[in-house]
Amino acid sequence: MGKIIGTAEEADQLNQSILRELSDLTIETRELQRWVNKQAFMFKDEEYETLAELVRVVTQEVSESMEAARMLTALISRYGQVLARESFSAERHVSHDGKEYRDDKGKIYRRGDKLEANSTYQLNGYIYTTDGRGRITSAGGILCLNNDKRGAMKDKLCTIGRGDELDGDVRGHIIAAVFGGDNSMGNLLAQDGVLNDGEYKKMEMELKAALNDNAEVEYEVRPIYTQESMRPTAYAVSYLINGTKSNWVFLN
Repeated sequence: MGKIIGTAEEADQLNQSILRELSDLTIETRELQRWVNKQAFMFKDEEYETLAELVRVVTQEVSESMEAARMLTALISRYGQVLARESFSAERHVSHDGKEYRDDKGKIYRRGDKLEANSTYQLNGYIYTTDGRGRITSAGGILCLNNDKRGAMKDKLCTIGRGDELDGDVRGHIIAAVFGGDNSMGNLLAQDGVLNDGEYKKMEMELKAALNDNAEVEYEVRPIYTQESMRPTAYAVSYLINGTKSNWVFLN
């Protein structure tokens, strides 16, 4: 019988192992697709069609495996968060002072520099949830383009990261500003700057292109954390474009 996870640290270690495997698998699948496309001229039509079909099957199986693994990591993460909350129960009951912030429906979702714990709120039409430490654990909705000029971000990186931000981090939108994502800590996390301007932005631009082609895009992001840290170690992203689902894991 396998060892039972007994601490938040053990849950996080297992999650990190799964996420590393997912990230490697995602990169390898993308490289395989690119190689086949670049080498198409080397094959006869029937050979290329056979190879392309094999790649399609592999990609579908990888996608299904990633979906199952995403659900597993979410479950392990929630279990780890329960263990972490038990270790930090005193902090859960500290009252918050300062300004109250309300969401689209008038619900208080933030007090001072902290989001409400175990809460669900709506900002600019997108739905967010938080865990027992006030960390954003999911965000999503039907994407729409926002053609307005992007406003200034309202919270500092140190306020968002609460001391857990790293050198090179930036204030990363969970729902991009181009989709109408809010510019405050209700939609911002400490995100690696290279990721923010690289693969994550590339994905967002692909979704923007789909919207420009009048596609319907349903989007969900699940930040994954290490124990009590306010900085996510990874983002599990899934989206549907006209009913076709894709899943990605980005290490932060």
